[in-house]
Amino acid sequence: MERIYLFILFFAISSQLSLAVDGYWEERFPDNPPPPRLGSLISPIGDNKVLLINGGGYNDTWIYDYNANTWEEVLCSFTPKQNSGSKTLIQLSKNRAFYVGGSKYISDEEYICENWIFDLDSMKWFQLDVSVAPSARTVHGLAKLNDTSLILFGGNAASFFPVRLKDTWRCTVTETSASSPYMINVNWNVLNDGKKDPNSPVYYGMVTDLVDLSEDTVMFFARVGDMDGYWDFKLFSGTTNKWSAIGIDSITSDISELKESKQYNAFGYCKLADNIILQFGGSDRNVQKNTNNTYLFIYTNKDNVINAYKINNNIEMPKVFSSTAARINDSTALVFGGTLDSTDYSTYTYVAINRTFIFHLTDRTDPRNLGAIEEVGNEKILTTLDNNIYQLSNIETAVLYDVMGNKISEYKHSEIINTNSLHTGIYILQCLHNKKFKNIKIIKL
Repeated sequence: MERIYLFILFFAISSQLSLAVDGYWEERFPDNPPPPRLGSLISPIGDNKVLLINGGGYNDTWIYDYNANTWEEVLCSFTPKQNSGSKTLIQLSKNRAFYVGGSKYISDEEYICENWIFDLDSMKWFQLDVSVAPSARTVHGLAKLNDTSLILFGGNAASFFPVRLKDTWRCTVTETSASSPYMINVNWNVLNDGKKDPNSPVYYGMVTDLVDLSEDTVMFFARVGDMDGYWDFKLFSGTTNKWSAIGIDSITSDISELKESKQYNAFGYCKLADNIILQFGGSDRNVQKNTNNTYLFIYTNKDNVINAYKINNNIEMPKVFSSTAARINDSTALVFGGTLDSTDYSTYTYVAINRTFIFHLTDRTDPRNLGAIEEVGNEKILTTLDNNIYQLSNIETAVLYDVMGNKISEYKHSEIINTNSLHTGIYILQCLHNKKFKNIKIIKL
């Protein structure tokens, strides 16, 4: 049975709802983890599982089971070629992942643009025949728009620095049979070459970072430019097939340190719930130092604003470059691998790790530390009528928001609130009580 927890927050708030999220780390110690590496490709798959392939010169396939806390190597007859750096492995459907192109190392000149499907049911890789596809490249980005469409952007077309691509491609994937990986049609179409769309990202970094924010919306976020570059945030709309800008001034002061860093890149990142992105680690190559910073980026679509929170690590996290991260569910992510500060960038000699970390998304006021409170002073605001059904009283108006600040419904005076229709997550009921705003937090688990 689902449970509803109600908490009153004793403070007045401004007219704009504050987005307050937090999280904590957990290190796990599964038997037989993959060998130490950097730059693996990683994606959610199945129920609370993660698919990891290649990276650091390896040509292998692994499955992490969050519930069982186990790593299992999948021995396949045919696998994609070794790849490092590109973020081009994504979950296509529940039990299938899709992979596109890359190179063994970022500095290799042998680039490819192969299309592969991994099928969890058969535990096999299948290479797809594609008549039209993006040109061979590495360090490009790939993200999912919806159940049938993907977006690919950018990358390098030659050796490490010379040719940086700015083209955007859309891929339509049609699964004609749920039981056979061969029954998949893949159609690529180039949308623009970076010149036709003035808001197209200006790619000039180590890796192209794309993430699916929500249905039909993909975000590009990366540090671009040379040593004196800047952070760039752009949105791609699957409806218009165009990029749009998010103003850099909308970034909160929580990431001033991140904004001021030089060449801060190669971090592990992934989407958690819709519009919430986890970012961990990375390297400031200007000072040859890695970091173990944790950030949560939150996009509010109604205002086209990015907010960000720096999270205080509750355990000692390693300072790593080129770790990989994947969503397990809306509030949980896996972070694996990476290289330590002893990496020599001039020779690409690195010391990699194979530690397994889990990030848990919570509210900034952790509900585990609070008791259930239903009163403000001696005046009752909410009365429980039945499971998930509440009676308002002693308020002028009340508005229910989701954690992103999107308005769900509005109430007056003594109306009844039925929360049975809410999805699992965090909600805020903002009540006007005695000419002051009070928040009732509703956490549905």
